[in-house]
Amino acid sequence: EKIRREFEGLKSARPKSLPPSARSLESRVRVILQSLDDQGRWMTTYDRERRSGQPKLKPGSRFLSSASFVKNVETLSDYLLALRNDRK
Repeated sequence: EKIRREFEGLKSARPKSLPPSARSLESRVRVILQSLDDQGRWMTTYDRERRSGQPKLKPGSRFLSSASFVKNVETLSDYLLALRNDRK
């Protein structure tokens, strides 16, 4: 009975937000892909933003940012998922 009630509750729950469509992500995906350097990396330019646990950099230095990498891969993954969902 407890499992049935939990299942019914989950079944009737509304999603918090609709997933994005592939079309709504296309321009961001284009920018992400165009921002890859000639070695296939997303480089970030240091402009005195606060960073923790990292070596000191001079303004204008280029570095690989794990935050940028994660953000870009999440967007690309969302796009691929949206393409799949749009085709259903």
